Amino acid sequence: MINFLNKVSLINSMKNTLLLRLSSFFLLFLLSSCQRSSTPLKMLVMPIGSVENTRSTYSSFVSHLEDSVNRKVDLITPSTYADVKDALVSESTFDVINLNGVLYSQYYDPKRYQIFAQETLGGQSTYNSMFIARRSSNIYQTSDIKGKLLALDNKYSTSGGLVPVLMLMNDNLYPNSDYKIQFLNSHFSAAQSVIRGDSDVAAVSWKTLRKLIRDKKVDPNSLRIVAVSFPIPLDPWILNKDLSTQLKTQITNSFFNLSNESVMRSLGSDGFVPATPQTYSSLKPEDSELYRAFIGE
Repeated sequence: MINFLNKVSLINSMKNTLLLRLSSFFLLFLLSSCQRSSTPLKMLVMPIGSVENTRSTYSSFVSHLEDSVNRKVDLITPSTYADVKDALVSESTFDVINLNGVLYSQYYDPKRYQIFAQETLGGQSTYNSMFIARRSSNIYQTSDIKGKLLALDNKYSTSGGLVPVLMLMNDNLYPNSDYKIQFLNSHFSAAQSVIRGDSDVAAVSWKTLRKLIRDKKVDPNSLRIVAVSFPIPLDPWILNKDLSTQLKTQITNSFFNLSNESVMRSLGSDGFVPATPQTYSSLKPEDSELYRAFIGE
């Protein structure tokens, strides 16, 4: 009889222990779910072609970030660089932002945000803009661009807008007085324009032109490289200053510890390295004022 009672007591004790463990598990699950469903992080990124392509590009990285900080991430994907600029200068606040060099140099507000990272590609943290002309043309150096028609990407493009205009300004060549400009909204269109003879010269990103050549969309034998820019730092990432120190640390660790090759392949990047305002010192404030006067802002 005593053995029977002991067995019953043991069974009840085991049941209670199991119930306690299950309760603890579900409590942790609910707490985790509540945290994931709390106020999401708002991440604003530069467009990569269409909105659909931008979302596809960032999909796996968003999942990586959500898992790292245990919080939902709302990806905001404007359709144009101008839309990113409008969002950045609006009263809306974003938690994580990807900018390009021109938007960073023109519209970054250090009172609201802090820079913390930049992308790397091929082991490099910089790239170049370059002027290209038809091989049969008489354009051999930047001074030969005087009186010519220059094809660019758009006014908010770093390598296809800001940098080439500044390069020509340094050579005392000013837009709309010493040469004319047409914005064609892509590096590919700018390169094609030169090849077709619709413009005399174009300024394009070397990393984009190299891909176009590799994909056989552009014949390099038809072109001449006229000039190459100074090294342009790859895209900066910034954080909302009002985030908690703990959350900032979680986000930065998520960026710097990224090692999933499929995620990096989707981003078209090697990953991220720390960045400070000094990283972008080649994009000078005085040059920014000149450029903003040119684009009418």
